[in-house]
Amino acid sequence: MNDKLTVFIVDDDWVFLEMLKDYLSELKEFKIVPFQNGEDALNNLHLNPQLVIMDYYLNNHSNTARNGLEIMKDIKATNKNIRTIILSAKNDLEAIYQLNRENINEFIIKDQEAFTKIQQIILHYAHSTNV
Repeated sequence: MNDKLTVFIVDDDWVFLEMLKDYLSELKEFKIVPFQNGEDALNNLHLNPQLVIMDYYLNNHSNTARNGLEIMKDIKATNKNIRTIILSAKNDLEAIYQLNRENINEFIIKDQEAFTKIQQIILHYAHSTNV
């Protein structure tokens, strides 16, 4: 791989965000950029992430904050080539259906295997695109 793969992680749960950032930062081929809300991630798309990992149920304290699906729609509208992973603590079939309609690449339940699944997906993506 020639360059680092830029990965945005967006989650309003600061503890989860920091733990995932630390876990993925051990992989030297990735530049991990964390955000606690989707609006900040949108405002930083100039950093050209190749992958965005986002919580579905963003629960920011701002009245104007939007959920992960709404933010992902804007990200895909900006650059349809950005690979997207939605995380959720709930196995919500309606949410999964909506994500499929919106061409979100992956849906991962936040369980004890979530970090490993995320790592496998981004490693596979990095190697398949030779980033």
